Amino acid sequence: MTGFGYNTNGFGAYPNRSGAENWRIIMHTNSNKSNYGSLGISLPIAETAFGNVGTSAWNSITASSTGANSRTRFGDGIGLYDAYFTMNGITKFAIVDGTGDLVDVSTHTNRRVYTLYNTCTTNINAILQDIDTRAKGNTWQNNDSIFGSNSSVDPVAGSATSGYLSDSGLSAGFLDNTSAVPSSFAIWGINRDSDNDTQVLCAYSGNLQSGKGDSWRGGNPHTTLWSYWGNDFHSGSATQTISASKQSNPGLADNLANAATTNVYLLAYAP
Repeated sequence: MTGFGYNTNGFGAYPNRSGAENWRIIMHTNSNKSNYGSLGISLPIAETAFGNVGTSAWNSITASSTGANSRTRFGDGIGLYDAYFTMNGITKFAIVDGTGDLVDVSTHTNRRVYTLYNTCTTNINAILQDIDTRAKGNTWQNNDSIFGSNSSVDPVAGSATSGYLSDSGLSAGFLDNTSAVPSSFAIWGINRDSDNDTQVLCAYSGNLQSGKGDSWRGGNPHTTLWSYWGNDFHSGSATQTISASKQSNPGLADNLANAATTNVYLLAYAP
């Protein structure tokens, strides 16, 4: 692979490093949003590996059905990883290029580390499934008065976010598609600008109040480095939630340099 120095040994640059591994892999992409099923992996396999996001099948995914239970280490392939379903008590997320290890995130050549404002009370799948269920039972779309508080278990909007950039030794890589540092991380963000758009597990710059227009969706969501899923959110939260439809696939924003051939691992940390 090309991109940000991907290490092809499958275990990062420090395979024999000793020490407790508090970081675990949540998922892995190897391309941009428009080509997330490319690079020798057929689209049906990629869709299954990522949980058939944007379809009703997403509501019944498990570590076994997605193959995530066999993916735990760098180099285990694209898709959801076991920790997506099993890791509780997350306090940080990191986006890394896979050149380091799971002991010390600073060993990765390119990285962005985000500290959450509140600890995730359960695993990521349970949190997203819960929000999805509530979205289908409420009219959240175009409501610019809700979700204005920082949260890791509810959507965030306006000036609120789930986590802030906290790595003091940031690399030069991993800027967003406006060449800005993606300073915030949303577990589930809703952009209030224009009619609403939404992104899940997203690293982005700016805020969710103004500046993104009607462009925080599709293959190249504005001010975005990477996300798991995205969609328009203008007509109905029940039909535009993660288990119903999509406009943004997993991966890097399309127009980032080397996005089509760059590996990205989403890591999570629990003390």
